[in-house]
Amino acid sequence: MINNTYLEVQAWASSFLNENNQEAEISYHLMLDMADFSVSEWQMHQNDTIPSELKGAYEAAIHKVVNENYPWQYIVGKAWFYGEDFKVTPATLIPRQETEDLVSFVLKQIKKGEIQPDAKVLDIGTGTGIIAITLKMHYPSLQITATDISPEALAVAEENARAKKTDIRFLAGDLFEPIADETFDVIISNPPYIGEEETDVMSKSTILYEPKGALFAEDSGFDIYWRIFDDLRAHLRPRGQFIAEFGYKQGNRLLSRVNAVLPELKANIIQDYTGNDRILWIFS
Repeated sequence: MINNTYLEVQAWASSFLNENNQEAEISYHLMLDMADFSVSEWQMHQNDTIPSELKGAYEAAIHKVVNENYPWQYIVGKAWFYGEDFKVTPATLIPRQETEDLVSFVLKQIKKGEIQPDAKVLDIGTGTGIIAITLKMHYPSLQITATDISPEALAVAEENARAKKTDIRFLAGDLFEPIADETFDVIISNPPYIGEEETDVMSKSTILYEPKGALFAEDSGFDIYWRIFDDLRAHLRPRGQFIAEFGYKQGNRLLSRVNAVLPELKANIIQDYTGNDRILWIFS
């Protein structure tokens, strides 16, 4: 390969990815992260000669994506969410756009006065901590507790919180177990909700490398939700809200379950940026 500038190498990578049924835009994101460029720095330096060491590392990373279906975010050790970069490892899920919609909904609820800016919040299954940290960055007075059953994921979340200078209480344990009998104004979750039978519609990289415990749940993906519903009443304050992400085909069954086991509460479904059902909103 005779490509010598950043742009020429990135253009090669884009074509190579596309020819091998990978997303061509990976070439751009990977280049910016590996070169440590902002978007404006990319515009300034894209026609400069790329250092040979960086060129070799970048080409190796592109081949790893193609040959092993390896997530590029794990290569650089970070992913972008709500305009901020967060550390990710194979112990954590890679943030998705749909989860940004969940955060946006919560922020709108605060702006509208439906949630107080100093509310007591619980984030169940925090993973990288992106939901809790992003909310705290926008509203520093929120009193946020974040839990996860994975000590490895919790360590990443704590590191991300320190990097973003956010004060969040992190607790290890399963669902509500770490918080005993505490109650909250808002309970948020992006729990495992994929059924094992759905692997045929998932990307190879997700199946091969992202933590299965954070992806899959029994009972066609509903098991964690059923367990949350069983204990939700004991931990949600009067006029409290439960806001959570789910699979786009699961809405009707979730609403039916809420009506059956939590009849005193109301529930609505909110659509994501693609128009698919994505967010469950339970309130009084």
